[in-house]
Amino acid sequence: MPVLVVAPRSDFWNASNEDLNAYDGEVPFDFAPLAGALDGEARQTDDASNSTWEEDVPPVLSRPPRRDSYGNRIMVIVDISGIHHIGVDWCQCEMAVECDMQLLQMGLYPGTVKDPHTTFTFAILDDFLLENKECKTAALNYYSKLKRVTSNAFPGTIPDRYRELMRVSHQWRQFKYRKWHGFSHNALHPVEKGGLAIFCPTCPQPGLNLPFDWQADPVQWKFKRGFVMDGNFSAEHMKMKHSEEDVALSDGQAFMVSQEDYKAHLAVAMESHQRSTCHEHRAVNQANVDRANLDATGIRATACARHGFFIPHTVVDFQKGERQMNMDYSLINALLTLIGITLVLVMYDIMCQLLHGSET
Repeated sequence: MPVLVVAPRSDFWNASNEDLNAYDGEVPFDFAPLAGALDGEARQTDDASNSTWEEDVPPVLSRPPRRDSYGNRIMVIVDISGIHHIGVDWCQCEMAVECDMQLLQMGLYPGTVKDPHTTFTFAILDDFLLENKECKTAALNYYSKLKRVTSNAFPGTIPDRYRELMRVSHQWRQFKYRKWHGFSHNALHPVEKGGLAIFCPTCPQPGLNLPFDWQADPVQWKFKRGFVMDGNFSAEHMKMKHSEEDVALSDGQAFMVSQEDYKAHLAVAMESHQRSTCHEHRAVNQANVDRANLDATGIRATACARHGFFIPHTVVDFQKGERQMNMDYSLINALLTLIGITLVLVMYDIMCQLLHGSET
């Protein structure tokens, strides 16, 4: 197990050797060289006549020493209480696990796997997810707050770990979803399509909330499933400069469809240019409009008509407008959930276009 030597959060600009020796040999952090340098800077500031106090404050937090007085690596640990520089002594026992696993056992999530220099506490990852979900706080603003918590006077001297927070928070959210839905790290069965999303618990589902002999019931309309479909053209997504860096951690495992299968469907689907028979219906008229700067011009989903639950693995991206090939793929994936149910009611505001040329 790693032995963490935590640096105190108190102001150490005026630290001295006498202060450090007051711990009876239990020095939490060797500030002696740093304190001497800072004291020297302070004396130079007092003697200088034309210098400004902003220029004389050294960026000690953004450039911490690599090792403490015991030779242990100094790591940047991000917590709710601020950003800390902590000396870590790794376990060297014969049965010791890798460094990243040692950090996880201590409640610290490594910023990288092979050679971690930055870690995040489990508490701050949970706190950021709640802040992002309930308060709509962006990662950049959240980390700026942590800088202020650490040093309100000099937030610019705090190490910048915004990029690491973005990457780690995505992984942490994925781990949460897998745990909530009963999937371990090395699960015997892989996550199926839509396996990380909750389906409507009230809609009739054979084997889950229907009696064993429900098919013998003469009143079958009670077991009818209802779908409602619609699109959202405000959920746009711009093209990325380096799309290969956008790695999906749960492709097709929640509400969005699997991108590989979806693109294969669009590649073989026949496109017919139609004009809306409805008066000024922009959803269809925009289907023939191409916007080169956007990767997705909107999204479309299928939901439960009775209770409003989105159906897992039915949310698709629009490349132009609300084209029929996009709508077909979402509806087909919704129909795949009708295991044993033969009656379904589909509601759509432009159903006349969806069924154009089809038998009704």
